[in-house]
Amino acid sequence: MTRNMYWISAVCFAIIMLVILVKEKRRHSNPSKSDRAFFLMINFTLFNCVQDAVWGLCYSHIINNSAVFFGASAVFHVACVANMFFWLYFILTYTKCKEPYCSILLGLDGLLVLAEIVIVALNFSEPLLFDIKDGEYVVGKYRPFTMVFLDIVCITTGFYTVIKIIRNRIYNNSYNPRLWAVCVASLVPISLSIFQWLYPDAPLCSMGDAMSCLILYIYVVSYEREGLQHSKELFLQNMSHEIRTSLNSVYGFAQLLSMPNGTWSDEERNAYATHIHNSYNMLDMLLNDLMVSTRYDTHKYSVKISTVNVATAMKEAIEAIDVCKPASVEINLSSNLPENFTIQSDGRRVRQVVQNMLTNACQFINKGKINMKVRINEDKKVEISVAANVPYSQGNSFFHDVEQSLKDHKQGIGLRLRICQKIAKLIGGRVHRDIGYTDGIRYMFELSA
Repeated sequence: MTRNMYWISAVCFAIIMLVILVKEKRRHSNPSKSDRAFFLMINFTLFNCVQDAVWGLCYSHIINNSAVFFGASAVFHVACVANMFFWLYFILTYTKCKEPYCSILLGLDGLLVLAEIVIVALNFSEPLLFDIKDGEYVVGKYRPFTMVFLDIVCITTGFYTVIKIIRNRIYNNSYNPRLWAVCVASLVPISLSIFQWLYPDAPLCSMGDAMSCLILYIYVVSYEREGLQHSKELFLQNMSHEIRTSLNSVYGFAQLLSMPNGTWSDEERNAYATHIHNSYNMLDMLLNDLMVSTRYDTHKYSVKISTVNVATAMKEAIEAIDVCKPASVEINLSSNLPENFTIQSDGRRVRQVVQNMLTNACQFINKGKINMKVRINEDKKVEISVAANVPYSQGNSFFHDVEQSLKDHKQGIGLRLRICQKIAKLIGGRVHRDIGYTDGIRYMFELSA
């Protein structure tokens, strides 16, 4: 009965690994590098459990064939060490280990796998690791080498994660739950390997690997779902701010058009109607983003590349904000771009970023000027800067309020900044703060020309 429990437990773990593999394959249509490393680990752990079950069937004499038993034992010794290689690869990828260190650790583990393969090959001529006599598994004098190889990988991984935890705490004063999950997952194989020394014919190696994978999987899935929920909440918050800005623009220009005949000239009325049309297009784009997000649970923004007249896009963004900004705030635009200068980008997204930058600037100051400059910088990129100028007398209190607003998302400032950064990256640009600017606060939006 005890011997039968060995292969039964291995089969149970194999079934669990298979369920995880099938479930995750369906869920990840476009796997990341970390996902691919996870699939490799699960696949090899599944193989390890299956071969361990075969070994257990031979050990229980259900499969009564010495050649099969010998072959299963040889595969067992190589597979358990090789499985730790893929386990280590996933952990290094998951914890975002820097490339030089990752290559060194994987290279050293690869040497251990190669050494185990050489010893198993030599075992065919001389029983160094094991032998099969009268249908029974006999432990060889070099069998402890396999256990040492496994323990080296687990101890190295645990040591690596502890160092990273300490470094994060000292230098960044941050807590990374991923590292703690890896640390716990490293302790399981080490704990079971101790019992493997006492019971060399028990399938504790594959059990330790499978249990370690289960711990990582449970944590990864729960952490990912928590992150997905957080991403959904932020996306909806972003959408609410975006939609409110466009609605304010539509409402403001609609109010202007509703004034008595003769208040505005035909040219002005046409301009207001054009602004409403542009704001409608912006709303249509935002609602489409929201519907796609709801349908596919992606929380991503769509991009349509076309020819964009930069001057026109800037003018439309300013005019959309004009109706929403305080009357005491003035927006000045200066540009050194050639006439009718165009780029290949998404005009709606460019305008969206600029509108958010202008809206943030309006909230930084209640009275004064917002200077907006458009130029080709030294890197041959279109550079759009939005600066909220404040008197020097406001001193540090102004910057303290700005930083607090960005951290606390006060009045949507932090949210809009995050929208700007995300969309800029999406269209091949970037948004960043000019920390060298001392007359207030200035943000830069760079686009490929």
